[in-house]
Amino acid sequence: ERILEWRVNPSLVDYDAMIAGGSDSANMLPDGYLTRKDGLAETLNAWGDSMGPQCAQAVNTRLVPQTFLLADAGECSAFVKQVEEEPGTWYILKPSKGYGGNGLAVWPSQGALDATTARFLGRGNACPADKPSVAQRYLREPLLLDGRKWDLRMYAVLARVDPPVAYYARGHARLSLEAYNESKSDLGVHLTNTNVAKKSADYNPESAEEHNWSIDRLKAHLRSLGSAHAAFADSLEPQIKRMMVTTLAAGHARWADGSAAADNVFQVFGFDFMVTTDLRVWLIEVNKNPLYWPTTRTKLPTTPALVRDTLDVVTTLQTARLAGLTAGCHELAGRRNGTLQPIIDGDWNYGLIQGCV
Repeated sequence: ERILEWRVNPSLVDYDAMIAGGSDSANMLPDGYLTRKDGLAETLNAWGDSMGPQCAQAVNTRLVPQTFLLADAGECSAFVKQVEEEPGTWYILKPSKGYGGNGLAVWPSQGALDATTARFLGRGNACPADKPSVAQRYLREPLLLDGRKWDLRMYAVLARVDPPVAYYARGHARLSLEAYNESKSDLGVHLTNTNVAKKSADYNPESAEEHNWSIDRLKAHLRSLGSAHAAFADSLEPQIKRMMVTTLAAGHARWADGSAAADNVFQVFGFDFMVTTDLRVWLIEVNKNPLYWPTTRTKLPTTPALVRDTLDVVTTLQTARLAGLTAGCHELAGRRNGTLQPIIDGDWNYGLIQGCV
């Protein structure tokens, strides 16, 4: 008997039993190398360092906004020093295990620590922080849609860890509830998270559709803004795929030393991206439990298909493995699987163009 478990919490998966049985599968890697805020920063930094100085610099200048691990004494001290030397820099402070916008703070630094940073650092604003948390440079010049801040929720399906097989799936754009005004402290202005929007007195479920755009609608809007934005619209998804491959490759460097159940594990990741006015794409975070059920008409064509096609891919790969077929590179030969588009096919360079990101 074969068991395929789709869990929302890795603590509910019996990995030892999976290893012993050999035929079972579960949908979540038993770690937070990409999906914790501190884990993502640590993993990307370690990968960048291993790839050389150019890649190490690219991680914090081309892939993710500059991020400090506040529970690390050295990085926490570097954050405090930057606060003092660069007054006026804004940060977003996040608990490492937070989700749904819980516990976040948007902090406009004035050159000194204050009551806001005291929530994230050690007693008396000392370093290191008592609890794992990060300080990430706040992107103050976001590209706006109808005057609102927005981000992209896209999906990566890691169907097998070794040899790696991964797919890209379209998601949607999420617009903030309120028009963007940097001077306002309301999180509904600065964050696009649906859970944050629902807490606002102005939230109206009937108008939720206007805060969730399909990728086709987003691209059509960008193309209407002129030739530069039209060219960017054409390059958007290739950029995102490349950034996903880089991030998954960084994760693989740590998974390879981790769970012995790697052959049995798959995962659907929710990748969140932002775009700034200079038309640069930034990875903000990676989610281990993206929302799978459609809550708006925009999501109706994407999320059920994501689950269906993921199960098709995983069962196909697992059936081949149990039949003793040799796993190797280019098994997919560039083929789509329903809505899923292959980005990694047995070789981590499959989806990379040139450079580190």
